[in-house]
Amino acid sequence: MLIGLIRWLDKYIGGLKCLAFGLFPKRRFIQPKRILAIQLWGLGESTLTLPALYALKKRFPEAKIEVLATKRNEEIYYKQPFKLRVVALNPFSLLSFVLNNKYDLVVDFEEYLNSSALVARMAGKHCIGFDTGVRKHALDNAIPYDDMKHTSETFFDLVRALGVKGEVEKLVALKVSDADDQAALRFMQEHKLNRFIGIAPGAAESSRQRIWPLDRFAKVADSLDHPVVFFGGPDETGLIEDVRKQMKKESFIAAGKLSLRQSFALVKRSKLFISNDSGLMHVAAAMDVPTIGLFGPNLPERWRPYNKKSTAIYKGHECSPCINSHKGEFPKCKFNDDNKCMKKINVEEVVKAARKMLK
Repeated sequence: MLIGLIRWLDKYIGGLKCLAFGLFPKRRFIQPKRILAIQLWGLGESTLTLPALYALKKRFPEAKIEVLATKRNEEIYYKQPFKLRVVALNPFSLLSFVLNNKYDLVVDFEEYLNSSALVARMAGKHCIGFDTGVRKHALDNAIPYDDMKHTSETFFDLVRALGVKGEVEKLVALKVSDADDQAALRFMQEHKLNRFIGIAPGAAESSRQRIWPLDRFAKVADSLDHPVVFFGGPDETGLIEDVRKQMKKESFIAAGKLSLRQSFALVKRSKLFISNDSGLMHVAAAMDVPTIGLFGPNLPERWRPYNKKSTAIYKGHECSPCINSHKGEFPKCKFNDDNKCMKKINVEEVVKAARKMLK
């Protein structure tokens, strides 16, 4: 309900304000001493901004770079060389931030939010972001969003427009503390784990149609000769227990028992990670873990696990992709949540891919 209200306000109220800024002239770029990057939403997208942020720091080494994020994705930027500014995703919090902060340059990594473009316009002397929808009118430099290449590369397009050269060779590993590492090791010791497979059967609350049938996760887990650890948010423990009840062999659950950063430390120790299209899939890829991503409502060209050890399985359907995050499109499945695109992926091909990667 809250997410729906935020999106409504962003689309209509924020859209009108973006159009109003289109009446003003575009502002000239100046050499920045203070830079703000905006990425407000998901774990996965936040992870995919890091290569562009590091390149931005290299391009402007004397500039101070800050990242505007929400509580849900702040751990992605833990111990990274950028100052973190955390806000609540509501008009009052964002307005308060704008009134109290000014930057030479704002880079807006959000793909469709009008409110982030407004923050970029009001907080920066010059702002750059994607040209999706009416948000482009608020920006000084609106860059085309290429939805047929990986999102990490699309994010990199923003810094290319600022003079950065090159491409995304790999993702940036997430940071954890020594205490996080120790918590992950204790979890492994308590459950007598050495080589194990991580599985994340959940997905973002905005697009549950990304979830592969739970009984198939159970069959894959039973078919592989390694212990299995299930990952996810605290609100996904019920879903994970549904998978575990359908399994024949013992499994372990990290969801709800480890903090997010502790989960990052444990994911890093996986021999293989199997996941729906989710934030944890990108976390595993960033940690250089061989990862299998399962896709249906979205395209692997945009969102596959981005490292050379990983693969994506996608069969598609007549209506795929129905999720277009760069347009703010997260529709319910038109087949009464039957998820035909995900059901096209069979157990045997996931098991085959997993065994090949484990070798």
